[in-house]
Amino acid sequence: MPTANNLQELIQQAPPNNTAILLPDANIRVSYQHLRDQVQEMADALASIGIKQGDRVATSLPNGLPAIVSFIAGSIAGTAAPLNPGYREEEVHFYLDDISAKVLLVPGDGPGVDSSAARKAAEARQ
Repeated sequence: MPTANNLQELIQQAPPNNTAILLPDANIRVSYQHLRDQVQEMADALASIGIKQGDRVATSLPNGLPAIVSFIAGSIAGTAAPLNPGYREEEVHFYLDDISAKVLLVPGDGPGVDSSAARKAAEARQ
């Protein structure tokens, strides 16, 4: 088996039906094929909005499958820059400026999810 040089090559080498991610607290098991499909879909979506190699893709997501997929896809489309979802608005603003983020990915609003600080910081940069 050839040596993987990056995350994309690593997940491409794994047998498609093997388990790539197991999140027992959420009762989630993801195969390599399903992970590859999700990552490619998100990487393509990022590319479609103009993200290219070297562009910073900031994320402010809680731990879980979306954070994993976003990190890998951001690494493929550009350069992943995960931020702590617990940061205050000023902190998010500082890091977005510091890394010159082209985009910020945040979760949709829902029970137990408050991404308002990250959204406000991103909106202030527009």
